[in-house]
Amino acid sequence: MRLQSKEIYETLVAEFTAQLRAGKNPFSDLKEPLNGNTKAAYRGFNRFYLASMLKEKGFTSNTFLTFKQTKQQGGMVKKGSKGFPVFFWGTLYAWNDGSSSSGDSLQAALKQAKKKNPYLDPSDLQRKVMFMKHFTVFNLEQTDGVNIDLDTDAENAQALIYDSGAELEVSGALPSYDEALDIVYVPKVIDEKTTALIYPSLIEWTGGNSRLDRSGLEYAEESLVDLMGSSFMCQSVGIDDVSYDPSLVESWLEVLDKNPMVLYSAASKAQKACDLIFENVRSASSHAA
Repeated sequence: MRLQSKEIYETLVAEFTAQLRAGKNPFSDLKEPLNGNTKAAYRGFNRFYLASMLKEKGFTSNTFLTFKQTKQQGGMVKKGSKGFPVFFWGTLYAWNDGSSSSGDSLQAALKQAKKKNPYLDPSDLQRKVMFMKHFTVFNLEQTDGVNIDLDTDAENAQALIYDSGAELEVSGALPSYDEALDIVYVPKVIDEKTTALIYPSLIEWTGGNSRLDRSGLEYAEESLVDLMGSSFMCQSVGIDDVSYDPSLVESWLEVLDKNPMVLYSAASKAQKACDLIFENVRSASSHAA
């Protein structure tokens, strides 16, 4: 029986929590997974999951393609290759005549529904429901006949700190974010090790009320967002070592056991946090040019 997207996703979360329970670090040694069609990095949970698969399967290529994209590139997927799910959200529109349709917008769903009932209009919408969907991608090493060169330049690790937009203050203590003062404390010496420790505090900074406002999050979820975002930033600059306080694990397990979708939500919020920081860095760079 074919598993539904949500069931597949929950299986992946169970694997993630199993790693945490076993004392493994699922955030370290992750490479940035790239979409072989768009040449861009995957985003949110898909980025985290595919990066984890690069690590687990030992692929040297960080590029992924769908079966169709592989054929369009003149290649083929190797026989027996098992692909990896990439998740996205669809919307189901329910109409007051008892029918339903899906689409990227109300207009698209209405157009589809009117094929069965031409008298429907937007006022006939009863409700809409979000549902999880997925498609399958394959690593470049699972294909033959595809030649893609996605040699991307790593981001400047320190620019992500100094041009992040956060107010920084040198401190002798470990990096941290002071919410009351809206300041990120950084060590005097910033090297690869301390950079990876600063990133979670920058992600936490993005959640301030005047920015992305994550004030409603419980501490466990916020810390998961901070670490996930830090992992994404480390992937972008080529830093492998991402560490965290082991005392956080119990709180993560508690919220994920209760609601597996927290991981997807945390990854989405982490992606938005990274987007804000990268946008600030690009803005600073353009002004300096």
